Amino acid sequence: PIECELLSRGSPPPPSKAPSLYFQVCTLDLMNRYTCEGYGWMSLSGCMPASTGVHYVRTWRPAASLRDKQQEFFIGGSRE
Repeated sequence: PIECELLSRGSPPPPSKAPSLYFQVCTLDLMNRYTCEGYGWMSLSGCMPASTGVHYVRTWRPAASLRDKQQEFFIGGSRE
């Protein structure tokens, strides 16, 4: 779970200028190898002025080369 609080002075921005949250989804395995699993973003235009609840974020992963896939499978971790 992520808790986020956004404070602003005055009225909330119009939906066309609402802020966005960007995510990097990562894992840490038992051998302390850090792997980037993908990325996602969410516009806060539908969450303003105030909204609580569950929000789903679609994520994507950049295409990897065959060598990158083999390295991740056998060695683990990612280049980041």
